[in-house]
Amino acid sequence: MILRRVIKHVRNQEWTAILIDFLIVVIGVFVGLQVSNWSVARATQ
Repeated sequence: MILRRVIKHVRNQEWTAILIDFLIVVIGVFVGLQVSNWSVARATQ
């Protein structure tokens, strides 16, 4: 679903929408990694 939307934006050359989609993915991965690190830190205590 997200991939279809990104492909649609690329075809229409909507670079702002592509950048926003990319930033959402990067922020989601970053938050996921931080939660994982936090979980591991709490488990070791």
